[in-house]
Amino acid sequence: MSDTQQANQPAPKMLSERSFGLIFAAIFLVIAAFPLMFGGGLRQWAAMVAGAFAVPAIVFPAVLKPLNIAWVHFGQLMHKIINPILMGLVFFVAVLPTGLILKLLGKDPMRRKLDPSAKSYWLERDANSVTKDSFDNQF
Repeated sequence: MSDTQQANQPAPKMLSERSFGLIFAAIFLVIAAFPLMFGGGLRQWAAMVAGAFAVPAIVFPAVLKPLNIAWVHFGQLMHKIINPILMGLVFFVAVLPTGLILKLLGKDPMRRKLDPSAKSYWLERDANSVTKDSFDNQF
């Protein structure tokens, strides 16, 4: 990505350190308690990690700032990797096959075919089709 493209993108939004710590504590608490639903025991390692996030988040949230920054940078890295892959999948799985099928069927829904004998490509509308009520509830 060029420098001009990076300059146009907004800076990623960071959560407060307290919110970051409490969210991670909740996630690890769920991981710790999940086996309890199936008759298993508490995952102690996950409970300890949950505590390691919860206590600083409540008592002294500034301690979590480096982890919060690292998490945002990790998210940016994942965006740079995953976004092109997902967009490529969407294109090759949905857009390209749809376009090929329409082309094979001879369809032109956007009416892009050139007609040298046409005076204009303007589409005339029936004057009776537009009424004041036709603009209500457009969506």
